[in-house]
Amino acid sequence: MPPHDWRAPVKIRACSRLLTTSTARWLRRADVRATKLSLSLRGGGYRRQDGSRSKDLIWSWETTFAPARDDHTFLQAVSEGLAKSERAMRFRPKSVSGMIHGLIAEQDRIADLFGETKDPSGRGADTASRAKWEKVSDLLDTLRQSHGPKAMSLGPQNNILGGYLGAKIAFGRIPDEHDFSEAPVADEDTHFLSY
Repeated sequence: MPPHDWRAPVKIRACSRLLTTSTARWLRRADVRATKLSLSLRGGGYRRQDGSRSKDLIWSWETTFAPARDDHTFLQAVSEGLAKSERAMRFRPKSVSGMIHGLIAEQDRIADLFGETKDPSGRGADTASRAKWEKVSDLLDTLRQSHGPKAMSLGPQNNILGGYLGAKIAFGRIPDEHDFSEAPVADEDTHFLSY
């Protein structure tokens, strides 16, 4: 659960951007593509007189797109979802979760028969545009690998509480060296939040 000052929409957007691009880098290293992105925001229910909590408030959203591996596609999707949440939610979120799923291994991907089709939603980029954004993402990965993890990014680079952005993403595996893009943090500087 993030601290109160990270529950504002601008901070939620910054954190979501960082986690989304970190996940996209992992997808590229794993040689897979994704076809869906889901967001879920929870608002804490109130505490009753007997000490129990009321049911949490939940807002969720999901979108689909052509098999993607580039930062741009995922950032557009998460931005669209967060914009919808800001218009639709009637509560202040306590937690935000995002999931990029519908994974397809690169070798299992079926090429587009018609070449220039839109995403399933009809609003996304065509095949040529997606290929350009994939090249941009690959270039960013190469620059980060040769000049350091903060060499270049699409958009602002915010710092996340507790550091170690990549290790905050659950993939059912032990994080590897690529997941730790920041300098190590001393134990006494690590913040654990609970309620």
